[in-house]
Amino acid sequence: NGPDGYRIEASINDVIDIVCPRINDTFQPDRAQYHKFTQVTKSGYDNCNLAMGGGKTLLRCNRPFVENQLRLLFQEHTTYPGDPIFKHGRDYYFITTADGTEDGIDQSQGGLCSSHYMKLLVHVIGDGITGIPSSSRPTTRDRYNSPTTLLPVSRSISTTSPKASTKLETTVKPTRRKPSK
Repeated sequence: NGPDGYRIEASINDVIDIVCPRINDTFQPDRAQYHKFTQVTKSGYDNCNLAMGGGKTLLRCNRPFVENQLRLLFQEHTTYPGDPIFKHGRDYYFITTADGTEDGIDQSQGGLCSSHYMKLLVHVIGDGITGIPSSSRPTTRDRYNSPTTLLPVSRSISTTSPKASTKLETTVKPTRRKPSK
């Protein structure tokens, strides 16, 4: 993790879990962290600024004593208005401009995005065939009835700063759907 933040690749139907910082000791509220995870434009990402167009808050980490997370499904279509949709070959940008404190959760620029590079660029890869990540797709057999075993792949990204320990967990969970008839 450097000035450019984190960069990962995802296929359609992959899942990224954004896990809020959580503390178990209610006697140490000063260790609590507060963040807001926002999808932004490239300009907002480059400048750590929500006001530079397209800022959409996807997760507020404002309850440090309870488990709170966002499961971000990279899907091309959604049945829920307002859910993000993703297209092959495009980049998507996410930042937190909060400073980690309760009073600083709604900052619109700078914050941990600038000081600790708390930003994420996701490049959606693939060839337009959805359902199974491209690296795991069978090439000669029916991909819906293939005996190929697909194991979920997990990867965690976290920072070491006490004020910036939001954990990004990426989990590839292929969705096997039968073709509609």
